[in-house]
Amino acid sequence: MGFQSVRDLSVAGKRVFLRADLNVPLKDGSITDATRIEATLPTLDLLLKGGASVVMASHLGRPAGTGFEEAFSMKPVAAWLKAKG
Repeated sequence: MGFQSVRDLSVAGKRVFLRADLNVPLKDGSITDATRIEATLPTLDLLLKGGASVVMASHLGRPAGTGFEEAFSMKPVAAWLKAKG
């Protein structure tokens, strides 16, 4: 008995929670290396083409945990994903 892959699942019409490592390096609010985001794209594409509604979660940096900190916002990652399609 092995683990199922996302390729083995029927996701049409389902909401899928995708936890991805999108902790990318930033400089002045811009992504300097998108390798981690690019590595997630095949899975994201598979889910979307399979008819899933995708909810993504990640983190960026190491916030102090005292509330929202703009420096650790996922906005640059969201903008990068939106620009790619």
